Amino acid sequence: MGRSIEDRANKNFLQLPANMSVGAALEALPDSTWVVIMTEVGLAIGIANLKDLQDYDMGVMLGTVARKLPLLVVVDADASASDAVLSPAFNRLALGQPVLVEHKHRGAVAGVWVGEDLKNALSYQGRRGADSIDGNVRIAHIRRQCGYSDGTDYCTAVRIFFELPDQLPECNNPGELPSHRFIW
Repeated sequence: MGRSIEDRANKNFLQLPANMSVGAALEALPDSTWVVIMTEVGLAIGIANLKDLQDYDMGVMLGTVARKLPLLVVVDADASASDAVLSPAFNRLALGQPVLVEHKHRGAVAGVWVGEDLKNALSYQGRRGADSIDGNVRIAHIRRQCGYSDGTDYCTAVRIFFELPDQLPECNNPGELPSHRFIW
């Protein structure tokens, strides 16, 4: 369990922009590659595979796909798996859902943690108390793009949550849409 998550991550991924169509992404995507969907400012907002993308019309933008994918759990590449799975963000992880591995200080994508290795690490989660790590465990977080739409445009705000709040905060609304709370 002591290896870094970067050592465990699948390096077979493409970073594609949220404003790319599913059709263009499918043309660029080899069968076994993951797509990391990126905002125009370089933040990852979703992870998809070939099957995920094939469920959409060819003209749909990857940013729209990202809003419909499961929550994006992001973990520091240098963390150990045994420590990472104790972060509250992992409580929201669905079975089989990939985890984005990033270099915390550079913000660069290092890979996608998925498969049996992740499943095995998650099974270890219940065998160790959270009090076995000093301090507040914030090795992993959830990154989510606001789901608000005024019927024409989508909100482009991206927020980080260490766990799902009881009440979602006001959105910082960078696109100057009508005032709204952040929508999951």
